[in-house]
Amino acid sequence: MKQTIFLLITLLFCIAQTTNAQNNLTISAEFQPDVNNVNIKQEITITNTTNKPLDSIYLYDWNNSYSSRETELAKRFAEEYSTKLHFSKEKERGITNIKSIKSNTSELKYARVKADILSIALEHVLNPNETITINLEYSLQLPSDKFTRFGIDSKQNIKLKEWFLLPAKLTDKWVYYSNKDLDDLYFPNSNINLKITVPKEYTIISDFDEVNNKQNDSLKTIELTGYNRINTEIHITKNSKFSEVITDKITITSNIDDEGIGSGIKAIIHDKIAYFLNDKLGNYPHNKILLSNTSYKRNPVYGLNQLPDFIRPFPDGFQYEVKILKATIAKYVKNTFNTNPRTDFWLNDAVESYLMAMYIKDNYPNMKLLGTLSRIWGIRSFEVAKKGFNDQYYYFSQYTARKNLDQKLSSSKDSLLKYNANISNKNRAGVGLLYLDDYLGNDIINNSIKEFYEDKNTKTIDSKSFIALVQSKTNKDISWFTTDYINSDKKIDYTIKDVIEDNNELIVHLKNKEHTKTPISIYQILDNKIISKQYIEGFEGEKTIRIKNNKPDRVILNYEGIVPEFNLRDNTQKIKPHLFNKPLKFGFIKDSEAPNHSQLFYVPELGYNLYDGFSPGLTFTNKTLLRKNFTYKIKPIYGLKSKALVGSVSTNYTKYYKHKDLFSATYGLSYNQYHYAENLMYQKFNPYIIFNFRDKNDLRNNAGKYIIVRNITVQREKSLVTTDDTPNYNVFNLKAGMSDSNLLNHKSLNTDIQFSKDFGKISANYEYRKIFSNNRQINFRAFAGGFIYNNTNSDYFSFSLDRPQDYLFDYNYYGRSESTGIYSQQIIIAEGGFKSKLNNPLANEWMTTINTSTTIWKYILAYGDAGFVGNNSNTNFAYDSGIHLNLVPDYFELYFPVYSNLGWEVGQPGYTDKIRFKITLTPKVLIKLFTRKWL
Repeated sequence: MKQTIFLLITLLFCIAQTTNAQNNLTISAEFQPDVNNVNIKQEITITNTTNKPLDSIYLYDWNNSYSSRETELAKRFAEEYSTKLHFSKEKERGITNIKSIKSNTSELKYARVKADILSIALEHVLNPNETITINLEYSLQLPSDKFTRFGIDSKQNIKLKEWFLLPAKLTDKWVYYSNKDLDDLYFPNSNINLKITVPKEYTIISDFDEVNNKQNDSLKTIELTGYNRINTEIHITKNSKFSEVITDKITITSNIDDEGIGSGIKAIIHDKIAYFLNDKLGNYPHNKILLSNTSYKRNPVYGLNQLPDFIRPFPDGFQYEVKILKATIAKYVKNTFNTNPRTDFWLNDAVESYLMAMYIKDNYPNMKLLGTLSRIWGIRSFEVAKKGFNDQYYYFSQYTARKNLDQKLSSSKDSLLKYNANISNKNRAGVGLLYLDDYLGNDIINNSIKEFYEDKNTKTIDSKSFIALVQSKTNKDISWFTTDYINSDKKIDYTIKDVIEDNNELIVHLKNKEHTKTPISIYQILDNKIISKQYIEGFEGEKTIRIKNNKPDRVILNYEGIVPEFNLRDNTQKIKPHLFNKPLKFGFIKDSEAPNHSQLFYVPELGYNLYDGFSPGLTFTNKTLLRKNFTYKIKPIYGLKSKALVGSVSTNYTKYYKHKDLFSATYGLSYNQYHYAENLMYQKFNPYIIFNFRDKNDLRNNAGKYIIVRNITVQREKSLVTTDDTPNYNVFNLKAGMSDSNLLNHKSLNTDIQFSKDFGKISANYEYRKIFSNNRQINFRAFAGGFIYNNTNSDYFSFSLDRPQDYLFDYNYYGRSESTGIYSQQIIIAEGGFKSKLNNPLANEWMTTINTSTTIWKYILAYGDAGFVGNNSNTNFAYDSGIHLNLVPDYFELYFPVYSNLGWEVGQPGYTDKIRFKITLTPKVLIKLFTRKWL
């Protein structure tokens, strides 16, 4: 009887509503969390809204994205160095088992276009405006929540989205995408009816409307319905931490960490946000909105999410308010703006960031980026402490732009680098709307967003229609916003060449350093106050303008930083010229850019090597939080052991290239001065050019090539106890190589040519690594090198089996001249790549070696090396083997020799002296361990 009532309610509900929903979905799901099984009976009613007949329909089965290591999702994880799915157990994966698919009583044939896309062949074509109902029976094994936070956890709590079969989007054709963990399922607005049965101890949380609830001794069945939905998130949990706040506008259900604030303050915060969104957008079309901590963690407020719990630099409740604001806006927009989330997602991102910025501007106009930390002595002098909370959008958007890794907003989401998809492009989209809003004025953007939202059910929802709506409200031409901002990754970068007073006018000579015709704001400033502001229409090349002279002391482009310019440091001109247009400002460690100052930072340093000992000092540099093309670094440090001033000086300029195989060209000079042995100092001077190449069409492609041209001059203090008669030398060095690396496979090839007065040599190094599905790996390395000519009378420039001579001082040896002791055990895998210290390891003619290793268990590997060493027309065969502990690959590793030309090394005296280690202590290198999956 209740089943009949439920179906009747559903039927009346669908008839009563005027909707643009193409489909009706009815799902009956029985959950068995103890065995991770869901039995589903489903009915899908689809209307052909195209003008041509259909012979098949397509369904999403994103639960099955987790079914194997070969799915698009698994490949995506591997690209981003995530091992979770590749090495997961069968019981941890998501698997869909289709039992039957029928229309009326006829069984329909289906095929998997992809692992997570079903194609169902219809028995008869579906003509325009005709409707078909399909019945499906299937079961689900839910994926572990360790993959994406959604799924089933170790305590059998369930967090789901995109869990049942969903129809693909039907426009003039079927549009569907495989799951790549991008939160971009694209399916049509649908009327969804759910009947969910769970063990009675479970609570079901969703934003659907509950229409029936019944329970017996062991089970609970809840019937839910949702009209015009594009969101399927649901939580089935034993101990629910969700709480409900009923505002005048909407009911908000959330389990986002409230940071211990009281229920009264929470209610005020939720109510304030609900009123703000109702004012800026309009009425939310559903009765409830679900804000789960699971969803928030996948799309957090970056910056705040990095703060530990004990650091609360903002007023009580502010961090919670911003988190709830972000989560609410994200759900509000995602559940209503059904734009294509794979190819046309920038508008959703833009509206989300724009609304957040507007909320902070309206409610917390004086809030600083660092909160109360900006008032602390020692911090308040930093430029970043002076930045407003909303300035973060510019800095997040510029991070990859300064690295030449920015991608246009109209890029397909699956083509974006992880940082761009999650952070940079979201902020750049919001910054773009703020820029357009400032340029147009008159609340045009605010009004357009609200009108676009209110008309979402009757008009086409895409970014083009939004731009057209904005254009209809102004006489200004905004075509530049599409061509030069949305559909372009070109930079915006203007400068003032000079300013001349001419009675009541200022003659301003402007230059556009890029090729975007975007408007730029120009300000007249007096005593650090704005006395006038106007926009200049975009132009290419140079342009001279005349503006009213309001008697400023400075003319500045983009003074408030609203225009997302690439470089703000050359936007200022003083009316009365000075020798130094920008005064020098000293800063500690590193800071954000101060456009009106020249900045010099001092950074405490502590270096170490055996001969200089611990070496404290300072580094002086112009490096800021955002990368610059031209940088310099002066590092004087004092060796406490050597009692000498040592250190380095370097400078380089990098030119980046867009959409070319040549990614960047770096021109640099460096000078180093340290001790290479007790009381013996070396000096190295190195001018160089580096050319980097990568795929111009795909920044996610890790494959790259490089060419390095350099000339190394080394001067060494001569030892009185060695026979080396070449303490000073000059080497011309040409290197070229390629590499292609991801989680499962790595390969690289490097070549090296060196010419000096007394020798010439050439070498090549090839490396290959493969990780198998059982988490075992094989490593292979081959090296070959030979002298073209060798007129030296020592082995100083010879090839080495186990410890490169490093006469170019490239490697970070802590005791480079040691032949015994712990420092001699440091290993750098180069040249021969052997781990055992063999007799006669040097080659003054040629050397060829191979190095191999394979996994025994987890991080324990067995290795073996073999090779030939050519000396004075004599050839010797060398080999070794042992155990390799790969604790942190490339950063901390240990090698234990077992058997070699020396015999069984394990039983020989002084075995601990034979153990080799690899260690990296340089912070810049260590940081790469954590950033490689993002960039």
